[in-house]
Amino acid sequence: MNPPPPTPASHSDEVTARALREQYESGATVDELVASSGLSYGTVLNRLHDVGTVMRTSWQTRRMRQDAQARKRLAAHLRTLYEQHGATLTELSAVAGETRRAARRLLIEAGGSVRTTQQTLRMRSAARAAGRQKLAMSLRTRYEAGSTVPELAKECSYSSKHHLICDGRGTPLHVITTAAYVNDITQTLNLIDGIPSVAGRPGRPRRRPVSVLGDKAYDSRAVRRELRKRRIKPVISRKGAPNIKGLGKLRYVVEQTFALLHQFKRLAVRWERRPELHDAFLSLARSLICWRRLKKTGT
Repeated sequence: MNPPPPTPASHSDEVTARALREQYESGATVDELVASSGLSYGTVLNRLHDVGTVMRTSWQTRRMRQDAQARKRLAAHLRTLYEQHGATLTELSAVAGETRRAARRLLIEAGGSVRTTQQTLRMRSAARAAGRQKLAMSLRTRYEAGSTVPELAKECSYSSKHHLICDGRGTPLHVITTAAYVNDITQTLNLIDGIPSVAGRPGRPRRRPVSVLGDKAYDSRAVRRELRKRRIKPVISRKGAPNIKGLGKLRYVVEQTFALLHQFKRLAVRWERRPELHDAFLSLARSLICWRRLKKTGT
């Protein structure tokens, strides 16, 4: 028994298939064709295949819809960042708002060539060395012109330092962020005056400690005089005199508190240029340390 002959496609089906192909080649997606035609996903695909439509990927569709001039400018910008500033593909993808593969395509479209990781590291190392050499020559010129070392340090210092005061158990009471060249002794009174009210015992919350311990870096008559005016007993080692017995064991508490603060990578390596943002992270870290200790003691 012979099979029945295939049913010829109706004129409406042929017109629909051609219309779907025209819409698809103009930039529409299959999902959009399904929504506009009311057909199923498989029916749309079958009709596109029946009229010989060349299918494309999703990134090719995005590329069709993107403005050609805007894409060209973006590709040129990515190539500049990649070749002149040593940016990586991950950084280019963040700038372009695309994936690494899409950023790589844009780079190749602009005429750039993809380099290896080792080549990127060598390029960045050479750029840092050139920057340091240029900075050194500028500092030498200004120093020979009469500038002092502190004046030069204020402008070329890229690092910062934390000044800390804590209680006898290592709970941070106040932290100050300054440039790396600032001496510790200059922030002593600011740390004392910045201690918040500490409640817990009957009576008014305390704001002043009974005594303050410090090493020889804080040895100063002016500091001792100001501490006594605040009715605080200074326990500070004197320069040129033997160390106070047992002070090192107590000073270790401060180093432990520094370690607790710097376990947060956002504080150990500073990324924020604005000091108020960095101080906000410091306050959050202090709150977390205090909360963990209160939770541990169950109070």
